[in-house]
Amino acid sequence: MPLNLGRRRFLGAIRPLFAGLRSVQPLGNVLILAVVYFAAAKLGLRLAFYHPSATPVWPPTGIALASMLLLGYRAGPGIFLGAFLANLTTYGTVWTSLSIATGNTLEGLVGAYLVNKYANSSNAFDHPRDIFKFALLAAILSTAVSATIGVTSLALGGFARGADDRLIWLTWWLGDATVALIFAPLLILYGKNPHLRWSGQAMLERSLFLVALLSTSWIVFGGQFPFVYLTVPFLVWAALRFDQRETAGVVVLLTLIAVWATVRHLGPLVGATPNESLLLLQAFMGTSALVALPLASVMAERRSADQKTTDLHLQLRGQNALLELRVRERTQELEDAYFEMVERLAAAAEFRDDDTGEHARRVGELSAVLARNLGLAADEIELIRRAAPLHDVGKIGIPDHILLKPGALIPEEFELMKTHVKVGAGILSEGKSDLLRLAEEIALTHHERWDGTGYPVGLKGEAIPLSGRIVAVADVFDAIISTRPYRKARSIAEAIKVIKNGGGTQFDPKVVDALMAHVGQAPSGHVADAARI
Repeated sequence: MPLNLGRRRFLGAIRPLFAGLRSVQPLGNVLILAVVYFAAAKLGLRLAFYHPSATPVWPPTGIALASMLLLGYRAGPGIFLGAFLANLTTYGTVWTSLSIATGNTLEGLVGAYLVNKYANSSNAFDHPRDIFKFALLAAILSTAVSATIGVTSLALGGFARGADDRLIWLTWWLGDATVALIFAPLLILYGKNPHLRWSGQAMLERSLFLVALLSTSWIVFGGQFPFVYLTVPFLVWAALRFDQRETAGVVVLLTLIAVWATVRHLGPLVGATPNESLLLLQAFMGTSALVALPLASVMAERRSADQKTTDLHLQLRGQNALLELRVRERTQELEDAYFEMVERLAAAAEFRDDDTGEHARRVGELSAVLARNLGLAADEIELIRRAAPLHDVGKIGIPDHILLKPGALIPEEFELMKTHVKVGAGILSEGKSDLLRLAEEIALTHHERWDGTGYPVGLKGEAIPLSGRIVAVADVFDAIISTRPYRKARSIAEAIKVIKNGGGTQFDPKVVDALMAHVGQAPSGHVADAARI
């Protein structure tokens, strides 16, 4: 309908106002939104087949909802201006256009308010429950506001004569409601996150998907095989494999293809009239969107949960590795402290009888060498090395006048000296660690003899623990070549002769052989210091 004189005067009156407002930044945004709304409205009204003001396809509803959810209620003036100009240049008067524009704006405001309050605002498409709330509040309830105000305005203005008010209302409401389900999600989701990050494999899959979708759409809507449900698997495919944004994009693309075909009387949804055809199409696509979007949301939640689980596993593995490292460090610290205390205990036992404090250490080192030559395992060798220095810890209980006596001991004194093995075993008894248990065994048995004439029990042969037999050789060897309170140190050759002569009587012959093997390997002058080998 051409503009009448009143419209021309009105537009002429407001044109200078808009020209002055372009320099104001917020109002500049309002004008941009108004232009976008106006263009979408004029495009949608080209499909108004039953009544000039009512179309089954009304994209501005999606623009209004998306802009108010993303930008806030300040988008309202832009919506109102775009709606007013679109209606004014289409059908009716200034007053009907103002009324319809008010309904269009209220539709967006009411929908945005309800979604903000009850459906998680612009995050409505993150959870299926919120999507269904969005459908009820924004697509079904708020769109009824615009349809009711619009049809009432047309009826009161006399612009609905000869038409069925109920069909106008249904067309208006269904056009707004389905676009709210189809177009608004795409704008909202991409408005929140416009960036796409696709790998090469993802791009290949989407390319194949697009080719398959377009091919199937040509078959369905090109009249080759008009079975509309062939498009449903593609919506499921998109929901399962892609994110919500891409799923919403597939719904919009499929809707555009279907609308293009239906207005040309192609496809399975062609009805008795163009308006009826588009109503059937929109009802089908709205229902499809209401299936695809929640499914996409469920899959997104699952992928997010899987990613969080993977991240938690990685964090847990990292924390476990860190905890294991700290435990190992702390355990090593405790072991070092424990071994240091054992070494200090051994040093304390030798302190009164050994000016150098090295006898206990040398016995430990030599015992480890003998154990190695006998073929013991590495952990057993290390255990003997640490336990052997405690062999004479019982000397702590021997009086100084006996322990440090420069001459030979009388029988009574020697009997008291022999008690040091039981004193040492008693000190080390009931130990919880392998080290203390082995040290107790060594302290108690290192004075037993191979022929059974030793003390304190008189064990014979292999009845004597191997650790005691090993330390017996190492102790006597180092004692011979060391200075004692009652004599000076003797030569290594003399010590070797004593040990050889004692093989089979005082010492285990195998342990004696192990010492001889050590003597043959050791550098000259370092036979006694096993650590130098």
